[in-house]
Amino acid sequence: MFTNALTAVATMLILMGVGCFFAWKGYLAEEGNRLLSALVVRAALPGTILSTMLTTFTRGELLGSAYLLIVPVSNMLIWAFAARWFAKLIRVPEKRQGVFTALCAFSNTVFIGFPVVRAVIGEIGIPYATAYYLANTTMFWVVGVGEIQRDGTNQPTIAAGFGQVVVTTLKRLVSPPFVTLMISIILVLIGATLPAPIMNAASSIGGLVTPLSMIFIGSMLFNALRGGFKWERGFGALLLVRYMLAPTLTLASCLLLGVRGLPAQVFVLQTGMATMTQVAIIAHGYGADGEYASLGVAVSTISLMIALPLIALALPLI
Repeated sequence: MFTNALTAVATMLILMGVGCFFAWKGYLAEEGNRLLSALVVRAALPGTILSTMLTTFTRGELLGSAYLLIVPVSNMLIWAFAARWFAKLIRVPEKRQGVFTALCAFSNTVFIGFPVVRAVIGEIGIPYATAYYLANTTMFWVVGVGEIQRDGTNQPTIAAGFGQVVVTTLKRLVSPPFVTLMISIILVLIGATLPAPIMNAASSIGGLVTPLSMIFIGSMLFNALRGGFKWERGFGALLLVRYMLAPTLTLASCLLLGVRGLPAQVFVLQTGMATMTQVAIIAHGYGADGEYASLGVAVSTISLMIALPLIALALPLI
């Protein structure tokens, strides 16, 4: 796995370099990045989920794996509360503490997590990466966005009503990957199969996840760092949480719950990813410190190039 991780890092750097170059040349402006993001989230990732779920799981295996969601959900809840306390301990400015909490608690499972799992572990790890994605995305919209809103100036008003907030959250949760996952689960449970042309198309378009994701990340990094870089309070703690404390907690949870082998390896690997790109997007949207969030995403993404081989070294021991 260590060799696979080194290869993955080299591949990611090359593809991100392409994204940086395209952004520098002006080929990937805001509209281009929006297109790349849409292709990954609305086409490539659903294709990956559909093709791997239907070819990897049987009904019995799927039902027997449901309890595994306890690991990522519990860990994200722990970090959502612990990171807020951690932010106060290291004196992160009050109007940045919600963003810092979200940066610490949630992984970039879509644009980095799936490509890394595929490169380091292989296609066999994608179903468990999908389970982690489900937990990560749900907890982000239910818990993480609330933390970011605390810092913002564009917070939902009481007049908007609790019902409207719930409806908005549900709309964000019901994304193409989420819907595809639900459909895939139903198909596996009833023992249904899809025609070969559909499965072949899903597999082919799913193969675009890695190149498109890395090009998007490269463009995002270029835009985030274009105005210069300043090391802010909390970034050191963010890297400590993302690449040491969070994976360690996930490993401890797996051992405590008797989760071993492939599922544990995937969960530890997914936990040790860079922070979620959507943190920066939501921070800008709610009037929180979007620059701090963007730099935090950039720092964690760049640092992953060093952390990933070290995490991969520990995976065979799990």
